[in-house]
Amino acid sequence: MRPPIPIPTTETISRIVLEACQRVVVNPKPIVIPVQIEAYSMPEDCHANVIKKIRQDGGSAQYGWVIWEIPDWSVRLEFHSVWKDIQGKMIDVTVPVHDGPCVLFLPDPERKYEGLNIATIHHPYNDSALCRDYVDISDRMNRLMLPPGKRPIHSHEILTEELDVLRAKLRAIYVRAKAGQP
Repeated sequence: MRPPIPIPTTETISRIVLEACQRVVVNPKPIVIPVQIEAYSMPEDCHANVIKKIRQDGGSAQYGWVIWEIPDWSVRLEFHSVWKDIQGKMIDVTVPVHDGPCVLFLPDPERKYEGLNIATIHHPYNDSALCRDYVDISDRMNRLMLPPGKRPIHSHEILTEELDVLRAKLRAIYVRAKAGQP
């Protein structure tokens, strides 16, 4: 196994991606949508970017989940906002992790962003000990950096000692993977 990195968005939606999507939305229908960065677009600030786009061009926010497939490791679903024009066409105005021209997005008809963190979903790619450990550590790191149900925190407020311990555990997982250990 190689260290986990998100891959560019594919047009094909795998079985494992659909399994992950079923954890958050009934009858999921993920779609590929284009990325169109605006001059004001800030990385990792999708909700504010969409609000600025609405102020500039009208339309509305579509809430849902951006999907990152990390082969051999996990499928990660991050709560996300995209802009929807008055005809219903969706565009992501936030710089994606992989800097690609499109993202895989799962609209969520139930959840809305109300200024509080919504937990990222990490779905194991398979039932191996490495995947389970990777997902467990990823979940713990995410909850430390973005505590669910709380307002976003600034980087200086994160418990760096605990985060450092979790990062060391991730590195140990990568070493096990590289050595072919379970």
